[in-house]
Amino acid sequence: MPAIELHGVEKRFGPVTAVGGVTLRVADSEFVSILGPSGCGKTTLLRLVAGFESPTAGTIRVGDRLVNDVRAGVFVPPRERRMGMVFQSYALWPHMTVFENVAYPLRMKRVSAPERHRSVTDVLQTLGLGHMAARHPAELSGGEQQRVALARALVSNPDILLLDEPLSNLDAALREAMRFEIRELQRRFGSTVLYVTHDQAEALAMSDRVAVMRAGELVQVGSPTEIYDHPVNRFVASFVGLVNFLPVLLVDETRLEPDWTGRIRLRGLPAEHAPIECTLPRRPDRPEFVLVVRPEHVRIEPGAQGWPGSVIRTAYGGEREDVWVRIGPHEIRVRRDARDHRIRAGDTVGVRVAHGWFLPPETHRAR
Repeated sequence: MPAIELHGVEKRFGPVTAVGGVTLRVADSEFVSILGPSGCGKTTLLRLVAGFESPTAGTIRVGDRLVNDVRAGVFVPPRERRMGMVFQSYALWPHMTVFENVAYPLRMKRVSAPERHRSVTDVLQTLGLGHMAARHPAELSGGEQQRVALARALVSNPDILLLDEPLSNLDAALREAMRFEIRELQRRFGSTVLYVTHDQAEALAMSDRVAVMRAGELVQVGSPTEIYDHPVNRFVASFVGLVNFLPVLLVDETRLEPDWTGRIRLRGLPAEHAPIECTLPRRPDRPEFVLVVRPEHVRIEPGAQGWPGSVIRTAYGGEREDVWVRIGPHEIRVRRDARDHRIRAGDTVGVRVAHGWFLPPETHRAR
Protein backbone atom coordinates (compact mmCIF):
# COMPACT_ATOMS: atom_id res chain seq x y z
CA MET A 1 0.00 0.00 0.00
CA PRO A 2 1.41 3.46 -0.90
CA ALA A 3 2.37 5.68 2.04
CA ILE A 4 1.02 8.70 0.14
CA GLU A 5 -1.46 8.61 -2.72
CA LEU A 6 -2.74 11.68 -4.54
CA HIS A 7 -5.38 11.37 -7.23
CA GLY A 8 -6.48 14.30 -9.40
CA VAL A 9 -5.42 16.83 -6.77
CA GLU A 10 -6.03 20.46 -7.70
CA LYS A 11 -5.53 23.72 -5.85
CA ARG A 12 -6.83 27.00 -7.19
CA PHE A 13 -6.39 30.44 -5.70
CA GLY A 14 -9.14 32.40 -7.40
CA PRO A 15 -8.45 32.28 -11.15
CA VAL A 16 -4.93 30.92 -10.62
CA THR A 17 -4.36 27.16 -10.69
CA ALA A 18 -1.35 26.43 -8.49
CA VAL A 19 -1.67 22.63 -8.70
CA GLY A 20 -3.58 21.07 -11.56
CA GLY A 21 -4.77 17.46 -11.47
CA VAL A 22 -1.72 15.84 -9.85
CA THR A 23 -1.72 12.07 -9.43
CA LEU A 24 1.24 10.59 -7.54
CA ARG A 25 1.92 7.49 -5.44
CA VAL A 26 4.79 7.37 -2.95
CA ALA A 27 5.70 3.94 -1.56
CA ASP A 28 6.35 3.19 2.08
CA SER A 29 9.92 4.23 3.09
CA GLU A 30 10.50 5.80 -0.34
CA PHE A 31 12.37 9.08 -0.82
CA VAL A 32 10.66 11.15 -3.54
CA SER A 33 11.74 14.65 -4.54
CA ILE A 34 9.40 17.18 -6.12
CA LEU A 35 11.69 19.12 -8.44
CA GLY A 36 10.80 22.26 -10.35
CA PRO A 37 11.42 25.98 -10.86
CA SER A 38 10.12 28.69 -8.54
CA GLY A 39 6.37 29.16 -8.81
CA CYS A 40 5.64 25.72 -10.29
CA GLY A 41 3.42 24.68 -7.36
CA LYS A 42 5.73 22.24 -5.58
CA THR A 43 5.48 23.87 -2.13
CA THR A 44 1.71 24.17 -2.50
CA LEU A 45 1.59 20.44 -3.28
CA LEU A 46 3.60 19.70 -0.14
CA ARG A 47 1.27 21.87 1.97
CA LEU A 48 -1.72 20.00 0.57
CA VAL A 49 -0.19 16.70 1.71
CA ALA A 50 0.55 18.20 5.13
CA GLY A 51 -2.99 19.54 5.47
CA PHE A 52 -1.95 23.21 5.68
CA GLU A 53 -3.98 23.83 2.51
CA SER A 54 -7.23 22.23 1.39
CA PRO A 55 -7.43 20.98 -2.21
CA THR A 56 -10.01 22.37 -4.60
CA ALA A 57 -10.50 18.91 -6.11
CA GLY A 58 -9.18 15.38 -5.78
CA THR A 59 -8.31 12.95 -3.01
CA ILE A 60 -5.28 12.38 -0.76
CA ARG A 61 -4.62 9.15 1.13
CA VAL A 62 -1.97 8.56 3.78
CA GLY A 63 -1.50 4.84 4.21
CA ASP A 64 -4.97 3.35 4.47
CA ARG A 65 -6.53 6.64 5.64
CA LEU A 66 -8.42 9.04 3.43
CA VAL A 67 -7.29 12.47 4.64
CA ASN A 68 -8.79 14.60 1.85
CA ASP A 69 -11.80 14.03 -0.38
CA VAL A 70 -13.28 17.24 -1.71
CA ARG A 71 -16.53 15.69 -2.97
CA ALA A 72 -17.15 13.80 0.26
CA GLY A 73 -16.13 16.75 2.44
CA VAL A 74 -13.36 14.79 4.18
CA PHE A 75 -10.53 16.79 5.74
CA VAL A 76 -8.18 15.42 8.40
CA PRO A 77 -6.29 18.24 10.19
CA PRO A 78 -2.47 18.32 10.09
CA ARG A 79 -1.97 17.23 13.71
CA GLU A 80 -3.77 13.94 13.00
CA ARG A 81 -1.80 12.99 9.86
CA ARG A 82 1.31 11.62 11.66
CA MET A 83 3.68 13.74 9.61
CA GLY A 84 6.75 15.79 10.44
CA MET A 85 7.66 18.87 8.43
CA VAL A 86 10.87 20.85 7.99
CA PHE A 87 10.38 24.34 6.59
CA GLN A 88 12.79 26.31 4.42
CA SER A 89 13.28 28.87 7.22
CA TYR A 90 13.49 26.08 9.89
CA ALA A 91 10.81 28.03 11.88
CA LEU A 92 12.53 27.61 15.26
CA TRP A 93 11.22 29.51 18.26
CA PRO A 94 14.00 32.02 19.10
CA HIS A 95 13.06 32.25 22.80
CA MET A 96 13.16 28.48 23.30
CA THR A 97 16.23 26.31 23.83
CA VAL A 98 17.09 23.50 21.43
CA PHE A 99 15.52 21.03 23.86
CA GLU A 100 12.33 23.08 24.13
CA ASN A 101 12.06 23.52 20.36
CA VAL A 102 12.34 19.79 19.76
CA ALA A 103 9.95 18.99 22.60
CA TYR A 104 7.27 21.38 21.34
CA PRO A 105 5.34 18.87 19.14
CA LEU A 106 5.22 16.41 22.04
CA ARG A 107 3.92 19.10 24.40
CA MET A 108 1.13 19.88 21.94
CA LYS A 109 0.22 16.18 21.95
CA ARG A 110 0.23 16.19 25.77
CA VAL A 111 2.95 13.56 26.02
CA SER A 112 3.99 13.02 29.63
CA ALA A 113 7.08 14.87 30.85
CA PRO A 114 9.22 11.71 31.45
CA GLU A 115 8.39 10.27 28.02
CA ARG A 116 8.92 13.68 26.43
CA HIS A 117 12.34 14.01 28.04
CA ARG A 118 13.35 10.51 26.92
CA SER A 119 12.21 11.01 23.31
CA VAL A 120 13.86 14.42 22.93
CA THR A 121 17.12 13.23 24.48
CA ASP A 122 17.23 10.22 22.16
CA VAL A 123 16.67 12.19 18.95
CA LEU A 124 19.15 14.91 19.97
CA GLN A 125 21.81 12.26 20.59
CA THR A 126 21.05 10.60 17.26
CA LEU A 127 21.55 13.90 15.40
CA GLY A 128 24.66 14.85 17.37
CA LEU A 129 22.91 17.70 19.20
CA GLY A 130 22.94 16.39 22.78
CA HIS A 131 25.57 18.88 23.94
CA MET A 132 23.57 21.79 22.46
CA ALA A 133 20.29 21.10 24.25
CA ALA A 134 20.49 24.26 26.41
CA ARG A 135 21.42 26.65 23.58
CA HIS A 136 19.10 29.00 21.74
CA PRO A 137 18.77 29.14 17.92
CA ALA A 138 20.77 32.37 17.70
CA GLU A 139 23.76 30.52 19.16
CA LEU A 140 23.70 27.87 16.41
CA SER A 141 25.15 27.74 12.91
CA GLY A 142 22.91 27.25 9.91
CA GLY A 143 23.71 23.55 9.76
CA GLU A 144 23.00 23.12 13.47
CA GLN A 145 19.66 24.93 13.13
CA GLN A 146 18.79 22.63 10.26
CA ARG A 147 19.52 19.59 12.44
CA VAL A 148 17.30 20.99 15.20
CA ALA A 149 14.46 21.40 12.70
CA LEU A 150 14.98 17.81 11.60
CA ALA A 151 15.03 16.62 15.21
CA ARG A 152 11.74 18.41 15.89
CA ALA A 153 10.19 16.76 12.83
CA LEU A 154 11.45 13.30 13.81
CA VAL A 155 10.81 13.35 17.57
CA SER A 156 7.19 12.19 17.18
CA ASN A 157 8.34 9.22 15.07
CA PRO A 158 6.18 10.31 12.12
CA ASP A 159 5.22 7.94 9.31
CA ILE A 160 5.98 10.63 6.75
CA LEU A 161 8.60 13.38 6.65
CA LEU A 162 7.94 16.48 4.51
CA LEU A 163 10.85 18.80 3.68
CA ASP A 164 10.44 22.15 1.93
CA GLU A 165 13.81 23.22 0.45
CA PRO A 166 15.56 22.70 3.82
CA LEU A 167 19.09 23.21 2.46
CA SER A 168 18.60 26.41 0.47
CA ASN A 169 19.97 28.64 3.26
CA LEU A 170 23.25 26.73 3.66
CA ASP A 171 26.58 27.31 1.94
CA ALA A 172 27.59 24.95 -0.87
CA ALA A 173 29.90 22.68 1.14
CA LEU A 174 27.49 22.28 4.06
CA ARG A 175 24.57 21.78 1.68
CA GLU A 176 26.34 18.84 0.04
CA ALA A 177 27.21 17.30 3.40
CA MET A 178 23.64 17.63 4.65
CA ARG A 179 22.26 15.87 1.56
CA PHE A 180 23.93 12.66 2.66
CA GLU A 181 23.09 13.22 6.32
CA ILE A 182 19.37 13.59 5.57
CA ARG A 183 19.42 10.50 3.37
CA GLU A 184 21.17 8.49 6.07
CA LEU A 185 18.64 9.66 8.68
CA GLN A 186 15.79 8.67 6.39
CA ARG A 187 17.22 5.17 6.06
CA ARG A 188 17.84 4.91 9.81
CA PHE A 189 14.33 6.01 10.80
CA GLY A 190 12.61 4.25 7.88
CA SER A 191 10.54 7.34 7.11
CA THR A 192 8.71 8.03 3.88
CA VAL A 193 10.06 11.34 2.56
CA LEU A 194 8.53 13.91 0.23
CA TYR A 195 11.24 16.48 -0.46
CA VAL A 196 10.71 19.77 -2.32
CA THR A 197 13.65 21.37 -4.11
CA HIS A 198 14.57 23.47 -7.15
CA ASP A 199 18.13 22.07 -7.09
CA GLN A 200 18.48 19.22 -9.59
CA ALA A 201 21.76 18.03 -8.03
CA GLU A 202 19.98 17.54 -4.68
CA ALA A 203 17.11 15.67 -6.29
CA LEU A 204 19.36 13.37 -8.30
CA ALA A 205 21.73 12.63 -5.40
CA MET A 206 19.15 11.96 -2.69
CA SER A 207 16.05 10.44 -4.26
CA ASP A 208 14.68 7.02 -5.07
CA ARG A 209 12.44 8.80 -7.58
CA VAL A 210 12.14 12.36 -8.85
CA ALA A 211 8.86 14.04 -9.84
CA VAL A 212 9.56 16.99 -12.15
CA MET A 213 6.91 19.70 -11.88
CA ARG A 214 6.11 22.60 -14.18
CA ALA A 215 3.23 25.10 -14.08
CA GLY A 216 1.27 23.05 -11.54
CA GLU A 217 1.61 19.72 -13.33
CA LEU A 218 3.87 16.69 -12.99
CA VAL A 219 5.79 16.44 -16.26
CA GLN A 220 7.78 13.26 -15.55
CA VAL A 221 8.23 10.86 -12.63
CA GLY A 222 11.07 8.35 -12.57
CA SER A 223 14.37 7.29 -11.06
CA PRO A 224 17.22 9.83 -11.15
CA THR A 225 18.80 7.87 -14.01
CA GLU A 226 15.57 7.85 -16.01
CA ILE A 227 15.03 11.57 -15.50
CA TYR A 228 18.60 12.46 -16.48
CA ASP A 229 19.17 10.00 -19.32
CA HIS A 230 15.65 9.74 -20.75
CA PRO A 231 13.79 13.05 -20.29
CA VAL A 232 10.37 13.07 -21.94
CA ASN A 233 10.58 16.60 -23.35
CA ARG A 234 12.79 19.64 -23.83
CA PHE A 235 11.82 21.21 -20.51
CA VAL A 236 12.92 18.20 -18.44
CA ALA A 237 16.10 17.78 -20.49
CA SER A 238 17.16 21.38 -19.94
CA PHE A 239 15.99 21.73 -16.32
CA VAL A 240 17.66 18.54 -15.08
CA GLY A 241 21.29 19.19 -15.94
CA LEU A 242 23.09 20.96 -18.77
CA VAL A 243 22.22 20.08 -22.35
CA ASN A 244 22.87 21.06 -25.97
CA PHE A 245 20.14 21.04 -28.62
CA LEU A 246 21.63 20.68 -32.12
CA PRO A 247 19.72 20.53 -35.43
CA VAL A 248 21.25 17.72 -37.48
CA LEU A 249 20.72 15.77 -40.68
CA LEU A 250 21.08 12.00 -40.89
CA VAL A 251 23.48 11.06 -43.71
CA ASP A 252 23.61 7.25 -43.41
CA GLU A 253 23.69 4.32 -40.98
CA THR A 254 26.86 2.51 -39.96
CA ARG A 255 25.72 0.00 -37.32
CA LEU A 256 22.37 -1.23 -36.03
CA GLU A 257 23.42 -3.39 -33.05
CA PRO A 258 23.67 -3.18 -30.07
CA ASP A 259 22.83 0.54 -30.28
CA TRP A 260 21.96 2.43 -33.38
CA THR A 261 24.87 4.38 -34.84
CA GLY A 262 24.66 6.75 -37.77
CA ARG A 263 26.59 9.53 -39.41
CA ILE A 264 25.10 12.97 -38.92
CA ARG A 265 25.78 16.40 -40.34
CA LEU A 266 25.29 19.57 -38.28
CA ARG A 267 22.91 21.85 -40.15
CA GLY A 268 24.36 25.24 -41.03
CA LEU A 269 27.82 23.89 -41.87
CA PRO A 270 29.17 23.89 -45.44
CA ALA A 271 28.63 20.60 -47.29
CA GLU A 272 32.37 19.92 -47.57
CA HIS A 273 32.65 19.32 -43.81
CA ALA A 274 32.54 15.59 -43.13
CA PRO A 275 29.70 14.18 -41.00
CA ILE A 276 30.46 12.51 -37.65
CA GLU A 277 29.32 9.23 -36.14
CA CYS A 278 26.91 9.32 -33.19
CA THR A 279 25.27 6.56 -31.14
CA LEU A 280 21.56 6.94 -30.32
CA PRO A 281 19.07 4.72 -28.44
CA ARG A 282 17.25 3.97 -31.71
CA ARG A 283 17.03 5.07 -35.31
CA PRO A 284 15.44 8.54 -35.77
CA ASP A 285 12.03 8.55 -37.42
CA ARG A 286 13.08 11.19 -39.94
CA PRO A 287 16.37 12.37 -41.49
CA GLU A 288 16.20 15.82 -39.89
CA PHE A 289 15.99 15.89 -36.10
CA VAL A 290 17.25 17.71 -33.01
CA LEU A 291 20.19 15.98 -31.38
CA VAL A 292 20.13 16.28 -27.58
CA VAL A 293 23.51 15.81 -25.93
CA ARG A 294 24.93 16.45 -22.46
CA PRO A 295 28.16 18.51 -22.29
CA GLU A 296 30.07 15.58 -20.78
CA HIS A 297 29.29 13.49 -23.87
CA VAL A 298 30.98 15.91 -26.29
CA ARG A 299 34.64 15.35 -27.20
CA ILE A 300 37.01 18.06 -28.44
CA GLU A 301 40.66 17.93 -29.56
CA PRO A 302 42.88 20.57 -31.16
CA GLY A 303 43.09 19.98 -34.89
CA ALA A 304 41.26 16.64 -34.66
CA GLN A 305 38.76 15.32 -37.18
CA GLY A 306 35.11 16.19 -36.55
CA TRP A 307 32.95 19.24 -36.80
CA PRO A 308 35.35 22.21 -37.02
CA GLY A 309 34.91 24.73 -34.24
CA SER A 310 36.54 27.66 -32.49
CA VAL A 311 36.81 27.91 -28.70
CA ILE A 312 34.92 30.94 -27.38
CA ARG A 313 35.77 30.71 -23.68
CA THR A 314 36.67 28.27 -20.93
CA ALA A 315 35.79 28.01 -17.25
CA TYR A 316 37.98 26.08 -14.81
CA GLY A 317 36.10 24.07 -12.17
CA GLY A 318 38.71 22.00 -10.34
CA GLU A 319 38.67 18.48 -11.78
CA ARG A 320 36.52 19.58 -14.70
CA GLU A 321 36.66 22.36 -17.25
CA ASP A 322 33.75 23.79 -19.22
CA VAL A 323 34.49 24.86 -22.79
CA TRP A 324 32.19 26.76 -25.16
CA VAL A 325 32.80 26.11 -28.86
CA ARG A 326 31.40 27.98 -31.85
CA ILE A 327 30.56 25.71 -34.80
CA GLY A 328 29.11 27.73 -37.66
CA PRO A 329 25.92 29.36 -36.29
CA HIS A 330 25.85 27.04 -33.24
CA GLU A 331 27.40 27.22 -29.77
CA ILE A 332 28.13 23.96 -27.95
CA ARG A 333 29.03 23.55 -24.30
CA VAL A 334 31.57 20.83 -23.49
CA ARG A 335 32.49 19.42 -20.07
CA ARG A 336 35.90 17.78 -19.97
CA ASP A 337 38.64 16.58 -17.63
CA ALA A 338 40.70 19.63 -16.65
CA ARG A 339 43.87 17.49 -16.67
CA ASP A 340 43.58 16.90 -20.43
CA HIS A 341 45.55 18.95 -22.94
CA ARG A 342 45.20 22.68 -22.37
CA ILE A 343 42.66 24.52 -24.54
CA ARG A 344 42.42 28.30 -24.81
CA ALA A 345 39.97 30.77 -26.30
CA GLY A 346 40.61 31.09 -30.02
CA ASP A 347 41.89 27.53 -30.50
CA THR A 348 40.55 25.57 -33.46
CA VAL A 349 39.20 22.18 -32.43
CA GLY A 350 37.42 19.17 -33.86
CA VAL A 351 34.14 18.30 -32.15
CA ARG A 352 32.69 14.80 -31.82
CA VAL A 353 29.61 13.51 -30.00
CA ALA A 354 29.95 10.21 -28.13
CA HIS A 355 26.22 9.63 -27.81
CA GLY A 356 22.98 11.51 -27.45
CA TRP A 357 19.27 11.13 -27.99
CA PHE A 358 16.47 12.90 -29.79
CA LEU A 359 13.05 14.18 -28.80
CA PRO A 360 9.74 13.82 -30.63
CA PRO A 361 9.25 16.62 -33.23
CA GLU A 362 6.54 18.39 -31.21
CA THR A 363 8.95 18.91 -28.29
CA HIS A 364 11.65 20.67 -30.32
CA ARG A 365 10.25 24.10 -29.54
CA ALA A 366 11.05 25.65 -26.18
CA ARG A 367 8.08 25.41 -23.87
